[in-house]
Amino acid sequence: MNPNKKKALGKGLDAILGPIRTEETTEGASATPQEKISEKQILLLNPTEVTPSKVQTRKTFNEESLQKLADSIKQHGLQEPVIVRKIGDKYELVCGERRLRACILAGLKEIPAICRNISDDESILLGLIENIQREDLNPIEEAEAYQSILNRFNWSQEQLSETIGKDRSTISNALRLLSLPVAVQNMVVEGTLTMGHARALLGLPNSEFIVQIAQQVVERGLSVRQTEQWVARLKEDTKKKPLTSKKTKNIQIVEIEQQLCRRLGTKVNIKHRNSGKGKIEVSYFNNDEFSRILKVLGINLE
Repeated sequence: MNPNKKKALGKGLDAILGPIRTEETTEGASATPQEKISEKQILLLNPTEVTPSKVQTRKTFNEESLQKLADSIKQHGLQEPVIVRKIGDKYELVCGERRLRACILAGLKEIPAICRNISDDESILLGLIENIQREDLNPIEEAEAYQSILNRFNWSQEQLSETIGKDRSTISNALRLLSLPVAVQNMVVEGTLTMGHARALLGLPNSEFIVQIAQQVVERGLSVRQTEQWVARLKEDTKKKPLTSKKTKNIQIVEIEQQLCRRLGTKVNIKHRNSGKGKIEVSYFNNDEFSRILKVLGINLE
C-alpha cells in the first residue's frame, strides 16, 4: 500500500474497504477457504478467538457504557460486523475493539465479521480511521490517532483532513494537546478537564506552571471561559518588563519571583535593595482571587 496515493483514501473507510459481499461461510461451499478470505464477505467467528489489533487507538473503555452495549447486543444481536483479516490460521481484529469486547461480555459464541485481505499498513490505517470517525474517543486518544497516522504514513494534515472528513484546524487544535504535560493530558482523559480547558492552558509559559494552574482550575471548578480569562491575565502579567528593570534585578530575585508566581498562581513582584530592604507585591483581581491566595498561604479568615 502507498499511503501517499489519495485516490481511494480521500473518501474515507468506504473507499478503502470497498463494497461488502454478504456471504456466510458454510460447509460444502464451492469456493476454497483462501478464495473466501480474499473475497469481501461475512464470516461467523467466536469473539474470544479473534486476536487483538496491532494498534488500538482507544486506551480507556467506560465499563458502564460497555455493559450497556453488551446488554443491547445480548437482546438485539450485533448489528454491525467487526472487521478482521486472516493471519496464518487465525483472524486478527482490524476494526471494532469495543464491539468485540461487548460481545465477549454478552457471552456470544459467534459474531459476524467482515474478512479483508489487506496489508499491515492498511490494517493499521483502517483501525485508526475507524475509531476517529466514530467520534467517541477522548480528545487525547483522538490526537494520538492523528499523530500516529501522520508519523507512520508521512502524511500532511491536509491529506488526513481529506481522508477523515474533518477540518484541518480541528486536527491541528487536537494535535496541540499532545504538547501538554502528561499530568494534564491525564486530566483530559479522566474527564476532569475538557478540551476547551486544555486548549486555554496551552498559552501558559512552562509545563510546571500549566500543571499547577490546571489543578487549581479543577479544584475551583472554573468554566472554560473563566479559565481563558485567567490565563489571559497571567500571560499579561508575565510580559517582558522594561530593560532598565531587567538590568538592575538580581537573577536570584527573578528566580524567586518565578517560584512564587507558580506557587500562588498570580503575578509576584519583588523589589529588593542592596541594603537588604524591599517588598513583595502579590497581585489579585477580585475577592475570590484574594481568598484563594490567602488559602494557599495557609491563612484562614473564618
